Amino acid sequence: MIQGTNTTLTIADDPGNDRVTVTIAAAGGANHNLLSATHPDTAVASPVLGDLIAANASPAWARLAGQTTTTRKFLRQVGTGSASALPSWDTLVAGDLPTHNHAAADITSGTLALARGGAAADLSATGPGFLKQASAGAAVTVAALASGDLPAHTHTSSQISDATANATANTVVQRDGSAGANFGYVAANNMWAYLDSHLQSVECGAYQTVGGSFENMAKYSEDFSAGTWDKNGGSCSATANSTTAPDGNPTADTITASTTTPIIQQQIAGLASGGQYTFYIWAKVGSGAKQVSIAIVDNGYASYLAGPSSITLTTAWQRFKITGTLAGGQAGLWIVVRQFAGNGDTWTSGDICLWGACLQQGSDPKKGYARTWGYQASPQAAGVACGSLLVVAKDASESPFRVAGPGSNLADHTLLQVTAGGELIIAGSTGNGYRLAELMGASNPSGWSGVIKVKNPVGVTAGYILLYSNP
Repeated sequence: MIQGTNTTLTIADDPGNDRVTVTIAAAGGANHNLLSATHPDTAVASPVLGDLIAANASPAWARLAGQTTTTRKFLRQVGTGSASALPSWDTLVAGDLPTHNHAAADITSGTLALARGGAAADLSATGPGFLKQASAGAAVTVAALASGDLPAHTHTSSQISDATANATANTVVQRDGSAGANFGYVAANNMWAYLDSHLQSVECGAYQTVGGSFENMAKYSEDFSAGTWDKNGGSCSATANSTTAPDGNPTADTITASTTTPIIQQQIAGLASGGQYTFYIWAKVGSGAKQVSIAIVDNGYASYLAGPSSITLTTAWQRFKITGTLAGGQAGLWIVVRQFAGNGDTWTSGDICLWGACLQQGSDPKKGYARTWGYQASPQAAGVACGSLLVVAKDASESPFRVAGPGSNLADHTLLQVTAGGELIIAGSTGNGYRLAELMGASNPSGWSGVIKVKNPVGVTAGYILLYSNP
């Protein structure tokens, strides 16, 4: 036996078995450090919780430190094809997992993602939508339905809630106001008679509206400088055609306050006793905003039939309306735009812009607008049984009727025109056309019954056409 500091070596001879037994024992039960300097095939280190032992490039057994982060990691090792490498701690990536097809039973909870052939689409984040696939093998997406996604479908009358009859050949669909506003079917060859007897109007609305023929009882609908628009003793003034109107033409007017209580208004007579009337008007301001009021006042200017209602004008054109009802026996009223202290209106100075005043009987179910001047006349659609057609001019200088075309030899392309004074201009010949100006009595006894004065289009007398009673 040989005893050292840390170990005891014991050699025992066993003659009966022809052998020698060598025993090495740690002295006093001391711990043995595998990574100590006494082992030439190890790198010296002190073990720590979680460490592993792996061969390094020496090669020697070395301490592979355990990973200390809170992220779950796995040992990763990638060789060169002929030699290994030291393993390291790393997280899993998509390429680390083998391909696997999940059965429907494998998916029990969570969000379903669609990723075949394209980017994933998260059903929980897209809002209302439907699964769509353009063709076999294409990406499945989540999107709203488009018109082409639905098959063609023909609706029967039973599927239309306000239909009154089944469609039949040689008929057209009309919405009948006299039969509860339901759809009806009328023979195509009798449509005009049906329109005349069943429908209130043919829809042919004006700018930004859908509406039919009706009468605008307000005069000078786009000229607030006219005397018909009362300024309440000079409380304001109007500048005609000073700004661009909602229809793009320079026909809107600027109304300037002259006092702190500006009022512009018009009295309208000849209305239906006890009738309901709606006053419309377009309004805006040049900058900022202003608060004004609109109202309908009774004919005696004793009480308000509607309003005053406060409206806020901005730099954008807006159409405002107010509806009132006449008392029995009343046949007139006032339409008013004003500053009203009771509403806290801010139009006490400066300008507002107005255009398109309209007073219509009823509550305007069609929201139409008819332009008027110093009178008002109801337009009628051709082909409807509505009597004779009236053509009028707005003033004593405008032609009430003019026909133009590319075949005219006149500079303004006039073919036929009736002047405001009743003279008839007819284009023709190679000159400037002629104006049949005046039917005059005979002044010569040589068989004349009269003459027609002929002028050129600018009004210079060119000669006379003689009318004989006995050719």
